[in-house]
Amino acid sequence: MAIVLLVIRVTPFVRAFIGAAIIIGLTACGSDSSSTMPSGSGNKTYDINTFNQTFLPTIQDIAVGDTVRWTFSVAGDNLGHNILFQPRIDGAPPDFPFEIRSGTRSAVFTTKGEFHYVCALHGAMTGVIIVR
Repeated sequence: MAIVLLVIRVTPFVRAFIGAAIIIGLTACGSDSSSTMPSGSGNKTYDINTFNQTFLPTIQDIAVGDTVRWTFSVAGDNLGHNILFQPRIDGAPPDFPFEIRSGTRSAVFTTKGEFHYVCALHGAMTGVIIVR
């Protein structure tokens, strides 16, 4: 039995591609849609990650009383992210208006509804929290 050793040059592009594949694979693992449905009653925590200029998952279903925790990282343009709930509706949690380059921020959702949010630093970077 022969063992074949393959050596490839790991460029920054290859590292970014591998990192993206790992994050997307971990986020999508066990799910066949872009939305994660809550089970049972409230008081659970759901994680959303920033990857380059995307929130993953982009749509998150939760129950009243659940927490959403965003994990922030720097995008490919070397900017962090922020979160603005737009349009601003009753029951929306406070915005995170300043650039966040790393770490986490959390919000508890106490009202049913659809809460759309955007990263104002990357205008096409949007997400939705659906509270049932």
